[in-house]
Amino acid sequence: MMEQKENEHLVFTNEMPSWKIKLSYVFAGIFLILGVIILYFSWDFTQFRDGWNIFAFILIGGLGFFFCILPFYLIKTMKRRLKIHTKEELRNDGYHFFYYDEFTKNQYHLNMPFENMEFVLISLGLFEISQSYVDADGDVEKQRIKKVFAKIHIMGTLTEGNEKIVGISIDKKDTFDVWMNLFQQNDVPIYYTEYGLNHISLTKELFNDIPMKPYEGRLPFTIGKALYDPYDELEFLTDGQKDKHKKTRKYIRLLTLVLGLIQIPIVSLWLPHIEIENAIFDSDLYGAIWVFTIFALLFANLPRLRRRWYEPLIDMTKVIVGVIIGTLFIREATEEFYDALFLNYFAIVFLYLAVIYFFQFRNWIRQKLQGSPQ
Repeated sequence: MMEQKENEHLVFTNEMPSWKIKLSYVFAGIFLILGVIILYFSWDFTQFRDGWNIFAFILIGGLGFFFCILPFYLIKTMKRRLKIHTKEELRNDGYHFFYYDEFTKNQYHLNMPFENMEFVLISLGLFEISQSYVDADGDVEKQRIKKVFAKIHIMGTLTEGNEKIVGISIDKKDTFDVWMNLFQQNDVPIYYTEYGLNHISLTKELFNDIPMKPYEGRLPFTIGKALYDPYDELEFLTDGQKDKHKKTRKYIRLLTLVLGLIQIPIVSLWLPHIEIENAIFDSDLYGAIWVFTIFALLFANLPRLRRRWYEPLIDMTKVIVGVIIGTLFIREATEEFYDALFLNYFAIVFLYLAVIYFFQFRNWIRQKLQGSPQ
């Protein structure tokens, strides 16, 4: 997110506030300590659990190793970002963008004079924040809400002769008014839409399909207001995108349902006849199916699908329900069999959810470090 310079309504930079830098070091220290503690207990745990040693150390030790590596990733990401300097500015002669990378020494300057601007479009933007409130019992609770900002899209031609659409996010009403006044003083047409435009790749031709109205000093949304409605319902999508999105989500739900149903014959008809060694089903084919199940579940959560945070839990529930139903058809099974069954599917649950929520947590950390989206 481009940070607004204090008392400068027309200048935005990517300078990271000192409190964000300190916060990243605090997080790194906490995660490193937590990782070391988990690694210690994973080693201690495996010394006294015959048959569970390998899986226990891989699962618990893997979690500890993850928390030990995460701090270095956070610090590396932060330091890399601190070496990139950008500045957006609206001057009396137009829009300016400056970029400089200390690491690669790459730098450039883009300029779009007011006379080269065809029009400005204002769209809805939302970013998540944590808000505290007092419940009926007097306890302080926190909840995630979405706060409104205005996304300004400027369509025009750069001084180099290239057509370009530039976007600026503004979350303060007074700053927004200053930008609008300068556009109006230079006779730049201004339009607005009540939708967000984050799910589409903006082109000059696509603007004809976006419902927009001339801006006359008022917007259908309030900058800085908290919203509780799902963001996806406020996003503009082309008809083709809507149909494709619905079909893809339908296929993904069907895929995870099939994965759950497959577990019934696997558990009830096949696994009871496989030898067990050290709480592991001794079968290369089952190992291949195990890996396929993990990758199929991960495929269902490709970033482009924008799934809800709880949907991976629903996926896992389908698989577990399939396993439970499968055990109902088993006539005879040993305690060793149920131990192996639990351990193998616990590994699937752990690895799947760990990977999924690692990326969700990473995005959350990035949001905390960078602020609202640009």
